[in-house]
Amino acid sequence: MYHDDNQPPYRCHEVSIYDLFSPIQHHVSRVTLVESNVYEQRLFCWKLLYDWSTQAMVTCPFYVHKFTVVIYLDCLQLSLDMTSLNHFLQHRPGGNQYPLTILDGGTGTELIRMGFTNIDDDPLFSAKLLSTNPEAIKEVHKRFYKAGSDIVVTATYQASIEGLQKYIEITSQEAYDLIKKGVLLAKQAAQEVQSECPDRKLLLVAGSVGPYGACLHDGSEYRGDYMGKISIDDLKAWHQPRIKLLMEAGVDLLAIETIPCLAEALAIIDIMNDIPGCRGWITFSCKDGKHTCSGDNFSESINQVMMSKCVVAAGLNCTSPIYVTDLLDTLRPYSVVKPIIVKPNSGEMWDTSHKWHGGVKNVSELAKVWVKNGASWLGGCCRVYPEDITKLKSAVMNL
Repeated sequence: MYHDDNQPPYRCHEVSIYDLFSPIQHHVSRVTLVESNVYEQRLFCWKLLYDWSTQAMVTCPFYVHKFTVVIYLDCLQLSLDMTSLNHFLQHRPGGNQYPLTILDGGTGTELIRMGFTNIDDDPLFSAKLLSTNPEAIKEVHKRFYKAGSDIVVTATYQASIEGLQKYIEITSQEAYDLIKKGVLLAKQAAQEVQSECPDRKLLLVAGSVGPYGACLHDGSEYRGDYMGKISIDDLKAWHQPRIKLLMEAGVDLLAIETIPCLAEALAIIDIMNDIPGCRGWITFSCKDGKHTCSGDNFSESINQVMMSKCVVAAGLNCTSPIYVTDLLDTLRPYSVVKPIIVKPNSGEMWDTSHKWHGGVKNVSELAKVWVKNGASWLGGCCRVYPEDITKLKSAVMNL
């Protein structure tokens, strides 16, 4: 049973219990969620719940797959079975073990294509627009949802409390509010797309957590050399506020992305383990077909992070597509028990002069090979646009 009987009675906003039972709410003594037919792999979801005793909205975490909502009336018990958002983590025997899930592409590079070219040289990157043009961020999220993405990541990749305070000249509280605003914008985008497209019922929001190096604004997230200049304790102290704020704001899960080294991933996992119910994915940036950008063995890194209960999926992002098949091949000796993520860039190369060069790869065609090699959560990163996500989804969904 998920509900703690020592806690106040809650209602599950996901199934609109309040709307259904508001006429008799004064007769409701409590609401419980009873587990049934739960798979080994379960996605942790945040739900907004209503506390009838205090008439206040609260945030309450619980695992869901298929559950029964039980409403207790004075001497009468009603129940309602439903299927949860855990669809994306259903393990199934044979072939590709998890449902194909479509992630988004490059939020920042889509904003640049929309005309916000100044963010390319900004220390906050796309997070700058949380303050100056939040509607543009919401528009990008909507474009990716409409293109076929099941999950979009918030525009908080390069947002830190210190960075927001320094570069926008705001207070710490205002910085906290901006990070939470990033979640709100993505959730609003999901709601608006669902209103326009009723068939898009399962749209999730992942809170983006970039590496420490991303906020140094020197390209070191593609090297990881900053790890020798900061202690693990200081690294945790830097990451923790954003992670807590994203969870408090109600993301469905975290997107720990473009991590260049295993040590930083493990430090972040330690933080997640200390936050009740915190769950997310880990993706590494890689420099070749065997190693993360810092030189760690990719397959061993994936194996280690997947052992954590708070990690629901793992893989790579912002990596050249020419390395993806080889990286997936390195995972063959391991019994991978969670979804593998592939979220590469366009194939072009970026340098610290903020210039892109090289040729574009056909990510949608390559994705067919990646699915056959075990990837099940697919999307893109830098310079992978909404139309690319549409092509990718079309290419893999009938495999």
